[in-house]
Amino acid sequence: IGSQFFRHRRSWALFIVILNILAVWTIYSVVTTDGMPLDFSPQSIFIDNGEMVERLDEIKEEFGREDNDFLIVLQGEGIQTEDGKLYIETLDREIAEIEGIKTVYSLVDAKQITSTDGMIEVSELWDAEAPFQLAIEDQFLRRALVSEDGWTTVVQIRVQPEIQSIHDLKPVLNRIDTFLDRQDVPADIKQKLTGVPFIRIEVVDMMLNDNLFYIPITALIFLVTIIILFRGFWNAMTPVVAVLMSMLWSISFLLVLGVNFNILSVLVPAISLIIGIADGIHVVARYREELLLDQDREQALGRTIATMFWACFLTSFTTAAGFASLMIADTIVIQDFGFHAAVAVMMTFLGVMMVIPVWLSFIPVEKIGSPVSESKWEEKGFAWLEALVWNRPRQIMAIFLLLTIGTGFYVSDMKANSNIMEMFHSEHPTRKAIEIVDSQLSGIVPIMISLEREDASVLDTDLLRKMQLVEAEIERYDFVLWKYSLASQLEAIHFAFSEERSLPTSSEMIAQELLMVEMAGEFSLDRILSEDQRLTRALFLCRDVGGIGFLAMKKEMDQKIAEVFGDQSNIRVELTGDGILASTGINKLILDLVSSIFLVFAVIFVVLLLMLRRFPMAIIALIPNALPLLLTLATLKMLGSDLQVTNIVSFTVAIGLAVDDTIHFVARYQSERKAGKGHREAMQASFHGAGHAIILTSILLVLGFGFLATSSLSSTSFFGILTAVTLIGAIFADLFLLPAMMNWWEGHSSQ
Repeated sequence: IGSQFFRHRRSWALFIVILNILAVWTIYSVVTTDGMPLDFSPQSIFIDNGEMVERLDEIKEEFGREDNDFLIVLQGEGIQTEDGKLYIETLDREIAEIEGIKTVYSLVDAKQITSTDGMIEVSELWDAEAPFQLAIEDQFLRRALVSEDGWTTVVQIRVQPEIQSIHDLKPVLNRIDTFLDRQDVPADIKQKLTGVPFIRIEVVDMMLNDNLFYIPITALIFLVTIIILFRGFWNAMTPVVAVLMSMLWSISFLLVLGVNFNILSVLVPAISLIIGIADGIHVVARYREELLLDQDREQALGRTIATMFWACFLTSFTTAAGFASLMIADTIVIQDFGFHAAVAVMMTFLGVMMVIPVWLSFIPVEKIGSPVSESKWEEKGFAWLEALVWNRPRQIMAIFLLLTIGTGFYVSDMKANSNIMEMFHSEHPTRKAIEIVDSQLSGIVPIMISLEREDASVLDTDLLRKMQLVEAEIERYDFVLWKYSLASQLEAIHFAFSEERSLPTSSEMIAQELLMVEMAGEFSLDRILSEDQRLTRALFLCRDVGGIGFLAMKKEMDQKIAEVFGDQSNIRVELTGDGILASTGINKLILDLVSSIFLVFAVIFVVLLLMLRRFPMAIIALIPNALPLLLTLATLKMLGSDLQVTNIVSFTVAIGLAVDDTIHFVARYQSERKAGKGHREAMQASFHGAGHAIILTSILLVLGFGFLATSSLSSTSFFGILTAVTLIGAIFADLFLLPAMMNWWEGHSSQ
C-alpha cells in the first residue's frame, strides 16, 4: 500500500484536496443554513422516553416550566428608591414585549390578599406604600422575588415553552442583552443576568470558544514540539496536517448524517487530535528507521505502512470499539457521544494512513533526517531500562502491585455526582451570580410533589392535610429555599377570612372561599391547580446540591409518600421536577460511562488475544492499562472533584491512550519475533523502536494537553489535567511494568 501511495502520489494528493474542499463546503452549508446542530438542552442527558421524563412533561404542559427562565438579579440600596422602582417597572413592562418572551414576573406583578372589615380584596402589591416590606412579610414572595433583607430582587423572564434549543434560545438572550445595554441602571444597583437558559448558552459558547482557541494552540504546540524532537519542519508537519484534515472530514461526515452534537461531543476533536497525533508519530518514526536501511523512499514507505498499518488499525479499532460500546447505554447523550467519537477515531485512522504516506512521498530523503534514537544518551537510556526490567522483573511487578493497591484503596470512596455549576471555576461571574440567587433568593433548581386524583377534585381537606405532611418533610432539607403549594395558598386565604392558620374544615368551605377571592379581584391558582382540579403540585425551589443530595432526598421522600398516602389506586403522588430528573439522568449517565469501561477492557482483551494468540500474554498486556486509570481517578480525587459528567469522559479516553502504547509496544515485539529474533533481542528492539515513539508521543501530548488546564471551563481544564496524568501513567506502565511482566512470563514458561 505504501508503495502505491508513493507511485501515484500526485493523484492521491489531488484526491485529498478534493476531500478537504467537499468537507469545508459541507460544514459551511450546514452552519450557514441551520447553525451548528448543538443539543445542550437538559433533556439531552435524560433516559430516552423514560416514564419520569414523560410524567414531568405532562405536569409542565399543565402548569408551565420553571427550568427555562432568565433572571435579572438586582442588588443594592438603590432598588427601593423611586428611580430603582421606576427601573424595575421598565424592565417588567418592556421585556415582556421582546420576541420569544412568554411572561415577565416581578414585584410589579405581585398580588396580595387582604381582609378589611370582613371584606376580601385582591390588590396590586406594587401600589402599596411599602411594597418591599410587604413582599418580605409574604411567605410566597419572600425569597421568590425579594431577599429577606429587602436589598435583592429579581425579574423573572419566562421564555416561550417551545424555545428549548441553544440555537433558538440564543437570539432571545441577545435581544434581552441588547435591551439591557440600552438602559441606564440607577445608582447603587448592581445588575446581573443569569438563570438556567443563560447558563446553558454560556457553557456552549465557552465550549465552542475553547475548541476554536485551544485546538489550534494545541496543534501549534504539537508542531513546535515535534520540530524539536524530530529536528525538522516537514517531519513535524506530517502528523499535524493529517490529524487536522481528519478532524475536518469527521465533522463534515457527521453533519451529513444529520447528527446533533451534545455536551460530550464537543470533546471529539480533542480526542481525534490525541489518537491521530500519537499514531502519526509512530508512523513517521518508523519511516525514519526504515530509510536507514537503503535510502529508498518507495521501499521504506512500503515497509513502514506494511508494519504500521495493523498496529495503528488496532489502536484505532480498540479505541473506536470502546466508544462504540457506549451506544448500548440507556442515555441518548452517551449513545450519541459513543457514535460520534467512534466515527471520528476511525476517520482519523484513515487520515493517518492516507495523508501521512502521501505527504512523506514528496519529502526528499535529506529532509527526513535520521531517528533521534541514534543519539548516545537515548541509546544508553533504553539500554539501562531494558537491563533493569530484564534483571528485576519481580521487584518492578511488586512495586506496581503495591502502587495499584494503595491507589485503589485511596479512590475506593469516589462517588458519582453532578451539578449545574460544575462547568465553572469557583470565581467565575456566573457562579457568583448563582451564589447570590442561592443565598439571597430562592435558588434555581425546581422540584415538586405532584398529586393526581382520577375520580374527583383534589380540593379535599383530608387529602391536602396529607400533602402538608409531605411538604413539611421536604422543607426540613436545608437546601430547599422556597415553597408554593395549594395547601399553603388555601391556608393563607383562610387566614384572610378567619385569622386561623389552618386549612378550611371542608371541601365546601374551600370552594366558597376560593369563589369569594375570585370575585374580589384577579387571582389565579394555575401554577398549582389544574383546570379540572384533579391535579395539583407543591413547587419547591432549591440550592443546587448535586445529584447525591437530590437522589438521597428522593429515596427518603418516596418512603414518606408511601407511608402518608398508603396504597390508593385512585391517587398518584410522586416527587419529580427538573432537580430530581436531572440528578437521576446524570447519575445514570455516569454509571453508563463507568460500566462501559468494563466493556472497553473486554474489547481490548479480545484484540490483544487475537494479536498475541496466547491467553497468558494477552492478560499480561491488559493488566498495565488499569494503572493509568487508577492514577487518573486519584488525581481527580486530589483535585477535590467527584465523578461528574464533565470529567468522566476522560476515563474513556484514558483507556484508549494507555492501550495504544501497549499495542504499539507489543506489535513491535511480535514483529521482531517473526523476524527470527529471540525474546530478549526482540525486547531490546521494541524499546529502541516503539519505546522511542511512546516517549516521543507522550512528551508531546503531555505538553499539548497540559496546556488545556489553563481553560476557564472546568470540563476542558479537567480533560487537560487528567489526560496528562494518564499519559505519564501509561509511560511507566508500558515501559516498566509491561516488559517486566513479559520477561517474567518468558522466564517462568521456559523453566
